[in-house]
Order: sequence, then structure tokens, then C-alpha cells
Amino acid sequence: MRANLEATGGLYFSQRLLLALVESGLDRDSAYRHVQRHAMRAWDEGLDFRSLVRGDPEISARVNLGEVFDLGVYTRHVDVVFERRPAPVPEGAPA
Repeated sequence: MRANLEATGGLYFSQRLLLALVESGLDRDSAYRHVQRHAMRAWDEGLDFRSLVRGDPEISARVNLGEVFDLGVYTRHVDVVFERRPAPVPEGAPA
């Protein structure tokens, strides 16, 4: 699972970054342009989105990037998800 997440170069954090920038007082259009610029460069050039954003002083001065890039936000309920999943059906059992 971690390998699949890392294959995105951290692009799944783009929404959190956008919201954090808006919460910091930046208008949504400007925030979107900042995030989109780094997201497209990460996608097109195979770069790490987080590294690009960390190197942008306009963004890093506005938001706490440690909080924005906290993977725990996405995985904090994973145990509950697995507890709720139905038991696997044994092979050959009637459907």
C-alpha cells in the first residue's frame, strides 16, 4: 500500500494543501494556481510533489507543511475499515 501511495509522488496531498492555503487567507484561485503549478510539474516530470512545495517559500511561509503532508490523516481509521469488512468467502463456497 505504501508503494502505491508513493508512486503518486505525494499528489494525493494536493487537496489538503489547497484547503490549507485557503484557510491561511489566500483566495481560492491563487491557492489553486500555486498547487496546480507544482502538481503538474510533479506529474509531468516524475518529481515529488512534497519536495516541490517545500521549496516554494510562498507556500511554506503560509502553512504548516508537516500537518498538510501528514499521512496519518488518511490512514487513521484503517483499523476500523478492516474491522468492518465482511469476512472472506472461502473458495468454492456457494455465493
